[in-house]
Amino acid sequence: MPGSGTCSQDRGRRDSVTRERGQWGNQTMARSTNTASESDERSVSKTTTKKELIDRIADHTGLRRADVKQTVQAFLDHVIDELGRGNRLEFRDFGVFEIKDRAPRLAQNPKTLERVHVPAKRTVKFKVGRLMKQSLDGVADESEAAADRL
Repeated sequence: MPGSGTCSQDRGRRDSVTRERGQWGNQTMARSTNTASESDERSVSKTTTKKELIDRIADHTGLRRADVKQTVQAFLDHVIDELGRGNRLEFRDFGVFEIKDRAPRLAQNPKTLERVHVPAKRTVKFKVGRLMKQSLDGVADESEAAADRL
């Protein structure tokens, strides 16, 4: 297709900018919330990109990267389609995605104190599943134990 290379190049540049911003933003925020005594490397969050995840899955399964990329993208496309139709997606032990309708409301611009009408919208709600919750609690328990040792 003519021009498709340009689009993918633009997307690549946009992804790298987003990735850089995400990493710096997370590191800056993590640094600002930690005290000097909390120098644990796990306190600095890292953004994992779709590309990195695809590479890890390909290495783990021994499948071609292109096949894994196609599968992951198809999965994400179907998740978006189902949520777009208003369907609830449940992945046992991982979590549940569902659509939540937000009512219209009046908000206030904090700088000008002007009242602003915020229209109704639909948003995605994610409820953490059992295994993910246990995994996250385990990370929190480990970091608390490390802080106690100091």
